[in-house]
Amino acid sequence: MSDRVLPAPNPCNPAIGFYSGECCTICDASCATAPDLIKMTEEGDPRGWTCYVERQPQNDEELRQMVEAVVCSCVENIHYAGDDPKVLGMIAAAEQALWAAYERRMLLARASHWLSGFWP
Repeated sequence: MSDRVLPAPNPCNPAIGFYSGECCTICDASCATAPDLIKMTEEGDPRGWTCYVERQPQNDEELRQMVEAVVCSCVENIHYAGDDPKVLGMIAAAEQALWAAYERRMLLARASHWLSGFWP
């Protein structure tokens, strides 16, 4: 059993696997990343305007898209409630790659700022 504490799922989601929480900002990043898996409710839907996981990934490409959606969600709204080591490893690797890219960007920005003091 996992020690992870996960947010409550949005009621629009299936009960297992990947799901969206209740803090969607309607950024469309997750829907654009996994368009066959993550959808937006329609205007006027009684559940409100939000994204939700319509179905679980069924092949490796869909799994890759869903993992990317977990990592790219601007408010960390897409979650994985399962315990498959392969999926958990993919999510951890994607998060690590994202942070490494962020750290490189910040280092370059600081170096650029520092160097701008020497060269106008």
